[in-house]
Amino acid sequence: MILHPSILVIEDDPLYRTLYKGRIGQIVPYALLRIASDGEEALAALADGRPELLILDLHVPGIDGKRLLELIRSDHANDGMVVLVISAFDEDLSEIGRHAYPDVFAFDKPMRADEFELALRQCMDQLNALRYSPAQPADSPVDHSHMRLYIGDDLRLHRAFATQFLDNTKGWTDALRQHLEAGDHVALGECARNIWAAAATIGAHDAARLAHRLEFATRDRNRDLTQRLAAELNGALDSYCAALAGALI
Repeated sequence: MILHPSILVIEDDPLYRTLYKGRIGQIVPYALLRIASDGEEALAALADGRPELLILDLHVPGIDGKRLLELIRSDHANDGMVVLVISAFDEDLSEIGRHAYPDVFAFDKPMRADEFELALRQCMDQLNALRYSPAQPADSPVDHSHMRLYIGDDLRLHRAFATQFLDNTKGWTDALRQHLEAGDHVALGECARNIWAAAATIGAHDAARLAHRLEFATRDRNRDLTQRLAAELNGALDSYCAALAGALI
C-alpha cells in the first residue's frame, strides 16, 4: 500500500480547494498534498515533482486544465499518474471522453462527499495496482486497472462484464453495418454512443475514442467520414476483443 502518496490539486475556487484539502486529509491523512490555483502554478508544481494523483479542474486561469491534461498525457514520463477530472461542464467531460486517455477519470461537479470519497479511494486502489501489480504486456489493450476503478475489485464481476462486452460486440458490428447501408445517421450515432459508454467503462480506449468521434461525425452526415470511422471502430473492437478473450482464459 502507498503510505505517503503525492497528490496535486489544481483548482482555482477557494471553496473547492478547502473542500478537497479537508476530504483528502480525512481519507488519505498521510498524503503529500500540494495545491495550485492556476495553470502557471500547476506547471511549476509539476516541474517540481510529478504527483502520483492529480485532481484537476478544467477551468483555471492561465493555461487551462484541458491543455494541462494534453501536456501531461503527451509526456511518457507521466505514465502511471492517475488523473481525477472534476468539471461542471458536460461539454468538457465529453471532450475528455473523446480522447479516452488511460488513467484519466472524469466526474461531474459538484460531487457529493460520498462520491468524492469513493472516487478518491478507487484512485488510490488504482495507484496501488499500478505500483505493485505485475505489469500487463505492453502491447495489450486490456487495461485492468481501469476496470478496477469503474467496475470494482470483484474479479467475478470483471469476468461477467467482459463476457457480456464480447457478446455485445457482434451485435454492434452488425448494427453499424446496417445503419451505414441504410444511411441512418441518427441510429448510427445512437449505436456509437452505446459502444462508447461500454468501451469507456471497460477501458477499451481506442474503441471508445473512435466511437465518440463517430458519434460526432454522424451529426454532419458525412458518409465518407462515418464509413471510415466505422471501419476503424470495428477494427479496434476486434483487436480489443481478441486480447480480452485471451485475458479471460
